[in-house]
Amino acid sequence: MRVIDNPRGALPVVLQLAAVWLVAVLSFATVGFLVLLGFWARALPLVGLGMATPFVLFLLVGALTRAASPLTGTAWWRSLWALLVTALGLCGAVYYACVLEAFGPAHKPSQVLLLAGIGLPFALVAGILARGLVLPLASAAATVALIAVGATAPNALSSDTPAARVAHAGLPGGKLLVARPAGYHPPTLAVADGQAVLEYAATGPDAPLTAEARLITRATLGEGPHLAYREDPAHHVWVRRFGRMEVIAVARKEADKDAVREFALSADEATDAEVMRLLPPAPRREVDVVDRFTRLIGWLFP
Repeated sequence: MRVIDNPRGALPVVLQLAAVWLVAVLSFATVGFLVLLGFWARALPLVGLGMATPFVLFLLVGALTRAASPLTGTAWWRSLWALLVTALGLCGAVYYACVLEAFGPAHKPSQVLLLAGIGLPFALVAGILARGLVLPLASAAATVALIAVGATAPNALSSDTPAARVAHAGLPGGKLLVARPAGYHPPTLAVADGQAVLEYAATGPDAPLTAEARLITRATLGEGPHLAYREDPAHHVWVRRFGRMEVIAVARKEADKDAVREFALSADEATDAEVMRLLPPAPRREVDVVDRFTRLIGWLFP
């Protein structure tokens, strides 16, 4: 209790938790790929190699903040403390990864939040092992609460979001591109053979692209001009580059050639409302986070 109540006594604890969190974040940002590769290849030596760096750095943190924990006072106990923080923190990081996987693409966090969350399990373990009573109990309670939230929240949230629909639809380039020409009904969409086809029907006889127009998007790896006209005996065809995608605007020869060109140039990413209207609902994902976690950890610690 003295460590929590006395600001001078609390300083080593605060520094130790912050340093543990920072070491974990920087380690996974630099050598974390070895751990990921080890899990992917089921190669335990790779996991051990990837965790060797944070283990050594945790030893250094423990030596510099030895007053923060009963286990960091001597070299032998400090080695045990670093091992516990490394091993249990890795278990927490694996659980965190399982939770993120369960949330799916609909709730994908930013890279900053992803890295910040990786360091939290290590800091919680250090908090449980800290001096005093309040902080260890609070850290243990927070750990239990986060485990419970991680096990239930992914299935409680709706999986039918615009991002989930785009991810599930198999769109070329992973994007839905649409144009909004005046004088046409909202388009219908068909996705097949690696391309998305939007069909536009005119609302009246004076539509600039004639009665029907088509917008085709597909992924492409080749190089080409930003915008080009493609000869066709029956249609005006404009091909536009959009990043790693190709947008093809097609209308009959009776249409105004420049209007078809503007049709191609006007295509951009669909709004959330357009995604929800054009794409089918994403299937509901029921994921057992705890089962996924125990299978991974069971391989890591047979």
